[in-house]
Amino acid sequence: ISPNQKGRGCGVVVDIDAVGENANVYYIYTCYHVVEDFTSLKVTFPYIPIYYDASMTPQYDYANINYDTYVFTTEGNEPEVGFVGGDRLTDVAVLKVDISAFSDVTVKDGVQVPALKPVKAKVSDDYYTLGQTVFAIGNPTGELPGTVTSGVVSYINRDISVDDLGSMKLLQFDTPINAGNSGGGLFNLFGELVG
Repeated sequence: ISPNQKGRGCGVVVDIDAVGENANVYYIYTCYHVVEDFTSLKVTFPYIPIYYDASMTPQYDYANINYDTYVFTTEGNEPEVGFVGGDRLTDVAVLKVDISAFSDVTVKDGVQVPALKPVKAKVSDDYYTLGQTVFAIGNPTGELPGTVTSGVVSYINRDISVDDLGSMKLLQFDTPINAGNSGGGLFNLFGELVG
């Protein structure tokens, strides 16, 4: 997520029951401070090429992920990205993205591009446990998309004071997080979204 063409952050596609929305509208959780005071937004999804091995089994080519294939913006006459709402105090925001432009196989820059099928994050119903292993997926410094770091939960509902926001109850973990990671998902060993 790139607000105002200068900052960067991440988000997680979530499953929201939205009456009347079509199958090509996806909702994204992110941090409010990522999109606060935005004048424009750009949302990109990764394109992971697929190749077939000798037995014709499809394999994902993770060495050649492209982050410029599926790009959606608030620009133009028909914006593809919308700000649904957010809360500064809890630092949570929701965006919606209309992926209609890539709902079918298309051609971009002379190359065939498959339909975009984002994976919706499964949210864990379990409580956190101390010592639980967690993984953060994000975009450190805004230049390293798809970076994964791991760590453990060391405190649950820790009361701290945050500048300009006041007192908050937070989950503490030692997974490395850098500028650009904001809004990215925190997952457990089962791939479920826990933060």
